[in-house]
Amino acid sequence: MKLMRTLLWAMVLIPALLSAQPSQEEARKMAYAEAQRQGVDPAELEARLQARGINTATLTMTDIPRIQPIVEEEIAKMKAEQSASASAEQAVESGSLSGTEMAADGAEQKEESIQTTTTELATEAVEVVKTKVDSKTPVEVKIDASQANTMVFGKHIFTNGSLSLYEVSKDYIPNDSYILGPGDVVTVSIFGKSQADLQFTIKPDGFIEPANLPKIYLKGISLGQAREVVRRRLQNFYQFDKGQFALTLTTARTLTIQITGAVAQPGTYTLSAYNTAFNALIAAGGPSKLGTVRNIQVINGGKVKELDVYEYLFNPQKQSDYYLQNNDILYVPFIGDLVEVKGSVKQVGVFEMKEKETFSELLEYTGGYLSDALRDEIQLVRKNKEGSFVKEYSGAELAKLTFEDGDKVIIATQTSDKKDYVEVNGWVDYPGIYGIRDYPTVKEVLMKVGVREETRMDVAYLTRTAADGTRSLMQFRPSDQLAMEDSLALALLPEDQITIFSIRDFIDKATVAIEGAVRQPGAFALDENANVAYLIDLAKGLKEDAKLDLAYLFRENPDGTTEIETLNLEDILSGTSTFTLRDNDVLRVLSERAFIDASTVSIVGAVRNPIELTVDSSLTVSAMVDLANGLKRNAKRDLAYVFRTYDDGSSELLSFHLENVLNGAETFEVQNRDQIRILSASAFIDGSKLSIVGSVRNPLSIEVDSAVTIKAFIDLANGLTKDARTDLAYVFRTYPDGSQEILPIDLIAELDGTSQLKLTDKDQVRILSDRTYYDGAVLSISGEVRSPMEMPYDSTITLDEVLNLAGGLTFAGDSARIVVYSMDFDGRNIGKVKETKLDSRTAKDYTFKPFDAIVVRKKAGFEFQEYVNIGGEVAYPGRYAIREGEKVGELIRKAGGLTKEAFPQAASFTRQGKGKVFISIDRILRAGNTYNNIQLLPGDNLFIPSKDMTVEIRLPNTEAAEYAAFSDEYRRESVHVAYVAGKSARWYVKNMVGGYGENAKRSKTNVVYANGTVKDYKWFKPFYRYPKVKPGSMVVVGAKPVKEEKEKNKKQQSDFDWQEFSGNFMAQITSLLTVVVLATQLP
Repeated sequence: MKLMRTLLWAMVLIPALLSAQPSQEEARKMAYAEAQRQGVDPAELEARLQARGINTATLTMTDIPRIQPIVEEEIAKMKAEQSASASAEQAVESGSLSGTEMAADGAEQKEESIQTTTTELATEAVEVVKTKVDSKTPVEVKIDASQANTMVFGKHIFTNGSLSLYEVSKDYIPNDSYILGPGDVVTVSIFGKSQADLQFTIKPDGFIEPANLPKIYLKGISLGQAREVVRRRLQNFYQFDKGQFALTLTTARTLTIQITGAVAQPGTYTLSAYNTAFNALIAAGGPSKLGTVRNIQVINGGKVKELDVYEYLFNPQKQSDYYLQNNDILYVPFIGDLVEVKGSVKQVGVFEMKEKETFSELLEYTGGYLSDALRDEIQLVRKNKEGSFVKEYSGAELAKLTFEDGDKVIIATQTSDKKDYVEVNGWVDYPGIYGIRDYPTVKEVLMKVGVREETRMDVAYLTRTAADGTRSLMQFRPSDQLAMEDSLALALLPEDQITIFSIRDFIDKATVAIEGAVRQPGAFALDENANVAYLIDLAKGLKEDAKLDLAYLFRENPDGTTEIETLNLEDILSGTSTFTLRDNDVLRVLSERAFIDASTVSIVGAVRNPIELTVDSSLTVSAMVDLANGLKRNAKRDLAYVFRTYDDGSSELLSFHLENVLNGAETFEVQNRDQIRILSASAFIDGSKLSIVGSVRNPLSIEVDSAVTIKAFIDLANGLTKDARTDLAYVFRTYPDGSQEILPIDLIAELDGTSQLKLTDKDQVRILSDRTYYDGAVLSISGEVRSPMEMPYDSTITLDEVLNLAGGLTFAGDSARIVVYSMDFDGRNIGKVKETKLDSRTAKDYTFKPFDAIVVRKKAGFEFQEYVNIGGEVAYPGRYAIREGEKVGELIRKAGGLTKEAFPQAASFTRQGKGKVFISIDRILRAGNTYNNIQLLPGDNLFIPSKDMTVEIRLPNTEAAEYAAFSDEYRRESVHVAYVAGKSARWYVKNMVGGYGENAKRSKTNVVYANGTVKDYKWFKPFYRYPKVKPGSMVVVGAKPVKEEKEKNKKQQSDFDWQEFSGNFMAQITSLLTVVVLATQLP
């Protein structure tokens, strides 16, 4: 009893004592408060502590004394840097710093977890630096901070799509350096005297096994080497030349690799072996902001191979040297020294530099100088404890220059725009730009460019530009300069421009123009002797319709007015009169046609080609008919009409006897704007409109003048169709008063001539179809046929024809077991279904009824092979046929069992229509026929992954999730950590992600195992147990109920009816006392 009392006291007091100790969150808050009290940025302090290996997420109060000296040291450094930076700003403002000592940037910039990060380099700007010009005079220039690339050079290949992650074989054809391994599938093609197409899978022991030939070992050698090995071996058994053999990789094996370190998404990945280390990094999102691109490590066993992205960028073939092997570890360390380059280079930005790399390597990474760069001289901005300073390097000192983290290199630009040449324009043979060093005088330039015969030699101009940009003109005589001695010739200066003139530019060119009724109107040069006759000759003469007695000449006077002269061309051309031309005269020659009113006449109606004509003279009616290609056959010859329009706009309708006018017995004069209308005789005849529809090949409507028989009408419709009824047809007749009648006719009698119904206007003959009397009757066939279908019913169709239309029987179809389901449509059994069994070999003449359903049965005992799939870490993955009753354990044995790398606890089993099925493969292998060893069904898939010695922890509701506010590294859903055997979920939460967060519900701590099963927190009062963690598991921490739910519960408690409770309580006490009193009174 005493022992039990002690245990109860311990259970009460121990949690209370533990809760009295400061938590991890309180320790971290104390560290933040100390940083703020000292006047430094808490987030920056935490980043510095992280860089020195101190994880603030797991700090407790017992750790404070141990880390206090480090914290004080970092705070002192930060305060010193703030002080130095502030002093530098004051010095710059007062102008007291020299060009080599000036400070850079403000003190308010934040640093990330590495002291100088990419973002800092990109945002930090040196406001005033020195550059050089041709005069060697230092000039202040501005350096734009936005020029810097915010991403470290080399990381872009993981984000811009220049590299891909290959998932299937068709994505990529590997080169000859690809390293072969177990699971790779290679194809051998031989096309010489011997021909063969062979495919081999490399076995786990590294061999391929050609049929009836010795095994060939290919594991661990390159694809190119394997091609040569296999070719030499197969030449002993096949006949082919070297060029008649090919070995290619058809399907690559699957690799399991671990990507860790400073990457966006560390973890274990299953990838195609096509991928090199570069491609694999794409799967993990590439190096993170803090990850290196110069020292990525590929670890295989005890061997380490370094991967340098810069080597790949300048030699892409390097990628083939980094093919991966199973269980490789791809480790990305923290980034090295960062150097920013600005100015006149081909690639500005931030570059990661290895130790002892010099300016030569840095310049190579930038792509080299631009053409306007001030070469072999740079400015280096470097930080120290006192602030930032600028130093210039050149010559041998520049060649040996190495860098420190945070350095900035500025390549200055030559700002001189001096133009050391002269320009020659104008009337010379070779105008253009000429170097002043080769042609220092006007004489030498003129001799080079060559003057023309028309060049004006008495005057030319030289335009000279002064240093301040002003220009002046200098006149010279080209003839004098060419005749002058070299020493006396006019000297040239840079940017001089020489303009040479042509004599033609100073002569006015007189022109005259001619237009109108001439063969070639246009403008012509005015000669001293030119006259009107000369101008007409230049225009290739007058047209035939030119008006000779009148022409107009338009002359422009000096005051800008225009004067019009009238000319008689006939007199001018005959020489009886003359007229002198002046500059800009325009002669307009008129046309006689402009003074004639042409006649427009037309003929329409019953002519072969109705036309409209414009003529100068009048036409006869006979001529108009001939021009319209004559009358039509149905033209009415006794009467025609003329629509005549007069000049005043009035019109009149005239008629004439066409026949008499055409044969000359009468005359009729055609006038301007007359329209002759020839009538059609058929327009005056009432024909019959008849139609035929229904079961004829070509239903039609016709218009006839004479009577038509029904037989003739059917012939015009191309005859009856196959389904036409011949015993009965109908004529729908419409009478002139609009009333209608339906007349039945004996179609057979009409066709053989024994009866002839006379058709009248608007009659419609309707031929009936036998199909009209079936309710859409069909036949259907299903079961073991290749194309089950439904077809229109045909009373003549046979069983063989139905089977052929359905594509014939399948392999499983039984020709002797065909069932026909028929329905009775009359008699006592109307509506009942009858079953008839047929054998296709004997039932050739069976007659089907409408709506018969034909079903072909399957052969007894026939079953197709059915398959399941197994993949992953088994000896022989692939597709396997199953027998009835076969189970999962037998499938694993068929596949050769598990490999050494197999992780059966994480096996995934999926079934069609149900998705994932949770079974324990390791229990099947240990215990044999357990409830997990379920029976296989067609389409089942089993996948055994590789070992995963990591554990995933979901960050929501953990302490680590609360760090996301000040660190990007924790802005993710989960983290992967190394597996530690025998630990519970609580241990992983406490030691790996800083413990439980404020909103965590500890009793909702669950573990999702690799095979998908879930185990939760167990509480056996007063004891509790957290679930154990296994390799490949995922730990999930649930959240507390939301506050609204708590408030609701409190309100329900506060609404408790105390009055009702007290009343009920008193009633029960009264009853109890009554019972006691009665009991005491009993004897």
